[in-house]
Amino acid sequence: MKSQSIYPQITISFAQTLDGRIATCNGISRYISDEASLEMNQAMRREHDGILVGIGTVLKDNPLLTCRLDGCTDPTRVIVDSRLRLPADSQLVQTAGSVNTLVYCSTEHLKGQHQQAEFLRNAGIELIPLSPETAGEHFRHAPGLDLDQLLRDLKNRGITRLMVEGGSGIITSLIRLGLWHRLTVVSVGKIMGSGIEAVGDLGIRDLKKLLRPEIEDIRITGREAVWYMKNPAPPEQKGSVPAGPSNSAAADESASADNAKLTPGSQQQVKKPAPFPRAGSPVRMVYFTGIARVELRKEKLRRPKNGEVVVQSLAGAISPGTERNFYLGRFQRGAAANPDMDFTDEVLDYPFSYGYINVVQDEDGRRYFAFAPHGDFMVISRDALIPLPHTLTTDQALFIPHLETALSIIHDSGVQPGDRVLITGAGVVGTLCARILRSIPGVELHIIDPDLRKERWFLPGEFQGDFQGISQSDISIEVSGNPLALSPLMEHTAFEGRIIVASWYGDREISVNLGRDFHKRRLKLISSQVSSMGRHMGSNWNKDRRMEKVIRLLEEIPVDDVITHRFPLDKAAEAFALLKSDELLGLPLLIPDYPDRPTAPGL
Repeated sequence: MKSQSIYPQITISFAQTLDGRIATCNGISRYISDEASLEMNQAMRREHDGILVGIGTVLKDNPLLTCRLDGCTDPTRVIVDSRLRLPADSQLVQTAGSVNTLVYCSTEHLKGQHQQAEFLRNAGIELIPLSPETAGEHFRHAPGLDLDQLLRDLKNRGITRLMVEGGSGIITSLIRLGLWHRLTVVSVGKIMGSGIEAVGDLGIRDLKKLLRPEIEDIRITGREAVWYMKNPAPPEQKGSVPAGPSNSAAADESASADNAKLTPGSQQQVKKPAPFPRAGSPVRMVYFTGIARVELRKEKLRRPKNGEVVVQSLAGAISPGTERNFYLGRFQRGAAANPDMDFTDEVLDYPFSYGYINVVQDEDGRRYFAFAPHGDFMVISRDALIPLPHTLTTDQALFIPHLETALSIIHDSGVQPGDRVLITGAGVVGTLCARILRSIPGVELHIIDPDLRKERWFLPGEFQGDFQGISQSDISIEVSGNPLALSPLMEHTAFEGRIIVASWYGDREISVNLGRDFHKRRLKLISSQVSSMGRHMGSNWNKDRRMEKVIRLLEEIPVDDVITHRFPLDKAAEAFALLKSDELLGLPLLIPDYPDRPTAPGL
């Protein structure tokens, strides 16, 4: 007897370049495909009674999501917008009175944003709250909505054929969960290079476990190839999973790693890590041993104290700023470290182990971010581990400290809508500052960096290699790490403007002119340091709240394109050598190798 699906028939459709990109690294996607496939997309909309996108797609593309063919009935528009960020001037809101529009949001944000909710309802949009507390962890899509609950609700509303057009997060979640029936992919005869991929990390680390959709047809139209595929094990063949508290991540922890199929209610599971080394066993750690010298040393794993735990590194990143100063000897040797700023309590003198960007897992396979040094296994306080949601990949999580720094800089700057902002330094932090600032209406953004290769990370007109032709800014942000950048930055700051100094220059002396012009223009020179929060933020803000916001932002802001190098841990010396060369562009990663040790999803 054929089982009846509890979900609509779900078709995922997207167009991508030959190298698998659906948008540039700054989110521009209109239009990758040619006219023929755009017409095909309209024909597909005519065949579906619902069309679903995430809020990220709405914010970047401002789509209409209607069917423009003659005699076509517009499908119901479904928006996944957990925090009710749908803009009032978007085409979706402006046309909601004539086209059925549903917005799925979190119960928490629906209760907390009465004015926005009332406005959207008055515009003709139906708001449907989903309760994260009843959602199974593995069903969740960033930042916490339950796709199972959402799809069941759509089916109950009479939507039987659902077309999913993006973005990348939604597509990845549905494929990872196995919640799809058909897949239509337009492969466009173009190459982009760095950009946003259609399908993110699925946790697959074994070529034998690659997903293999059943190919129904391949059609060539002009410079495009259209792949028509179906799921060999669609949701209704896998058995339904009850919604509610019983459908939890804990219930899936014992699932077998040998099951390569993605079933509803579970990510592709991996076995728990092989037994961790015991106290006294040899482990590997990266040590700074002298100026421009690092070594991978073996040492004995110490016994955890009460409240501590042994963790295994899945991946680490090398900070192009702080670690460059330590690597090149730009620090006061013999000084006691400040644990809040230096992420270590050691005396800063060679040799010492260091690092503060690490994604780790415990013996149960749970992933965390840790401000921990580079190595393969280490002991750390359990209170210092920051749990990571399943929706966040390991690559994304490695940007936590840089994005926290960027957010702290924006908070300290006091940027307002319409401000003209000038940034010196298009490194990792400068790039992330720019991507946050783009979400503030009317901000005019300029980034100065002599390395013209970094222009790829910015929108047209934002980036240039020098100050030529730059107007004076309301807010100036110095994140280049170069002391020589501060004086020209001050010269290009307007009367009563604010200059935020977020670079750490190590032990190098800084020379700036604080003479007549500085005083006459009433410039404000402000230090920004992520280890604390300014009082101007108010009593509701603390570091825990900021960290929660950072993790949510990582599910919205593209960061993968800023990763430029990957090295195995035993090549740490080669990785650090980039810090003294012109080759380094973005964020280099160190990936420990573990023969016969499975790793957790998301790397």
